[in-house]
Amino acid sequence: MKKFPAALLFLFCLTPISFGQTNSSAHADADYPIKVHVSGIHIRSHCGSFTNYCEDTLYADATLNGAKVDLMGDIVTIAPGDYMGRLVKKSPASSLHEVGQKYEILLFDQTTWRCTVEGFSE
Repeated sequence: MKKFPAALLFLFCLTPISFGQTNSSAHADADYPIKVHVSGIHIRSHCGSFTNYCEDTLYADATLNGAKVDLMGDIVTIAPGDYMGRLVKKSPASSLHEVGQKYEILLFDQTTWRCTVEGFSE
């Protein structure tokens, strides 16, 4: 009888849990017109302002069509290099590269990484 809770705990530990954005398969009909160059990757702890919960988050130094930005999203397998992306959600501002814009980056394995512009670096 003690084996069942141990097996259940083992399966729970093997199951990936994500509380944020996840990488998913690319949409077959989606167009990825934006050139993205990732030059650096950092993993930092990100804590919520309303909760006491912190989680590791992936930050990427990137260039989106010539503008250097800092992207933030869930941890995925990504390496520095050239990718294609698309704007998923535009913030109310009129500029293409505003803080808060949400992008989807097409990775080499045909999955996508959803990320948010968190800042600029020029």
